[in-house]
Amino acid sequence: MDDSRIRTAAELISALISPKAAQEAGTWAKVTGAWPALAGERAAPHSRIADLENHVVTVEVDHPGWIQLLQFRQARLLEEIRDRFPALEVRALQFRLARKGGAGTAAGAPGSGTVGGAPGRAARGEGAETPDPEPSDTAPPEPLRLDPEAVGDEALRKALSGLRDAFEGR
Repeated sequence: MDDSRIRTAAELISALISPKAAQEAGTWAKVTGAWPALAGERAAPHSRIADLENHVVTVEVDHPGWIQLLQFRQARLLEEIRDRFPALEVRALQFRLARKGGAGTAAGAPGSGTVGGAPGRAARGEGAETPDPEPSDTAPPEPLRLDPEAVGDEALRKALSGLRDAFEGR
């Protein structure tokens, strides 16, 4: 067999994608790899960076309580992402609830929040499955009220209780 036909995986990938795309993929890997340190040891297992489009980072979480806790630290997270990855020119950070199966699954459900700019593709519903619209004759849903005691994850329950106590002035 002629050895000149044998190629490494890196050579094959380089031949298939542009150098710019390869660089962007490397940057994406660095950003997603940095998330556990950015989010912290309690929030990281329950969240992940799911999308980066139009300078908006979308973070997916496995429970609405994590959205609240991460939104509480949203400005600091955005600043850290900007400091670590200035070439991305991140303008906003938004959150969404993952579909069944946790933060490691595909496109999320409603329940996102954005700071610092226009929402990205995920928040506009592009590239993600959209839920069936509710009939117009139904009453609007009640606001979400989280009962920390009903949460199974002990770390999240403690964090939510502390957040509730802070808001109630305890």
